[in-house]
Amino acid sequence: MTCMISSFGKRSGRVFRTCVLALACLAIAVHPAFGQGLLDQIRGDVRTSNRDRPPAPAESPPPSDCGDSCRPKYSYNDSAEYVREGLFSGVFWLSVAAAAAPFLGPHAIVGDDFSVTRSFARFPYDGDSGYMSLYGGKGWAAQFSSDYATEFNDLDQVGGRLRIDTLSRWGIDTDMKYFQESVPAAARDSLWLGDCNITYRFAQGENMQWRTGLGFNWMDDADKSDFGFNFTYGFDWFPRRPWVVSAEIDWGTLGHSGLFHFRGTVGAMLNRLEAYTGYEYYDFDDVQTNMLIGGVRIWF
Repeated sequence: MTCMISSFGKRSGRVFRTCVLALACLAIAVHPAFGQGLLDQIRGDVRTSNRDRPPAPAESPPPSDCGDSCRPKYSYNDSAEYVREGLFSGVFWLSVAAAAAPFLGPHAIVGDDFSVTRSFARFPYDGDSGYMSLYGGKGWAAQFSSDYATEFNDLDQVGGRLRIDTLSRWGIDTDMKYFQESVPAAARDSLWLGDCNITYRFAQGENMQWRTGLGFNWMDDADKSDFGFNFTYGFDWFPRRPWVVSAEIDWGTLGHSGLFHFRGTVGAMLNRLEAYTGYEYYDFDDVQTNMLIGGVRIWF
């Protein structure tokens, strides 16, 4: 009996150890980013070219057994060629109109024909409505903002931004963000992300200003720095005291990845200080982030 109990105990111990090992392997298998969080996935998108990534499996077309019935029963004639040319021309001009609308539309909204020179108030709603006026004011303006954003999980960020505008309509827009993430294999992971752009205020009025520009994106961590091209487009709207509505789109590249960024905020002015909240979205090739923002902006 004693030998039977001892043998059973040994077998039970082996079974228990086997189960523990199997559960550990299963935990690793169901967590593909074990030791690698969202920031590591972003690094993979930015620093790995498409040709180095495993190709997606090709889908073979289904076999066809229709025989002669699949063969065309007529050939294209001249009228079909004219139809194709007409469709191509229509699609081309629709594409031109769609590309021009984001720039021509704001001119119609604010009534800007480049014939009027406007100056900047000290800050939005300083005496008059809006931010720009025909009389008095300054020849330049700047805003500095600082904010915090979170996905309400393991990822958050702190950031700062500086924008400078002039009466010539040319300006500078630059921002930088510090991302931090809790990952299973380490206490914290982090990286820096930002951009720098030369902007042009292509439409302006008392209560609304639109801008666009070109520049570069950048990312930096302990390993290396990466860069890419950036196109930016955005506006500030001052509907009525004390509200400020701002939005921007950045679209370009970063390393080997495409990069799309959207940010929208709603704020309230208290003298020079604006307190705002909003939403921020990043889209790399295979990684997306959705974050809630809260911060302050100083207008001077």
